[in-house]
Amino acid sequence: MALQNNAALLIFIAITFCVVSVSAFAKVFVVGEADGWTVGPDYKKWAEDKEFSIGDILTFNYEKGQQDVLRVNKENFDSCDTSSRISSYASGQDLVTLMEPGEYYFICGKPGHCQGGQKFSIHVA
Repeated sequence: MALQNNAALLIFIAITFCVVSVSAFAKVFVVGEADGWTVGPDYKKWAEDKEFSIGDILTFNYEKGQQDVLRVNKENFDSCDTSSRISSYASGQDLVTLMEPGEYYFICGKPGHCQGGQKFSIHVA
């Protein structure tokens, strides 16, 4: 029984260390920086020189009700289709933690905004 308790304790410590390690090195990115999340800025250009990793946080700042944030798949991203989404946010100060490696696609779901350039994709290593 003591061996099982020790093994459980070691697993708990290892998991805790991994979580603390990832969060200690996480970066926070303000999408669009001073412009925030709105129609107009070139978000592709904003994202292209950044390196995103698991645990990093994207902060979307915008006027609540005027914008929103949809995480979508590549097909919906390419066509600006808002009908199917992985997740959606609408608080005006949304925090999105990048939880796994791969491609992430974000668009605004308000009519015409995605078509007007309010979208970007990133790769998480």
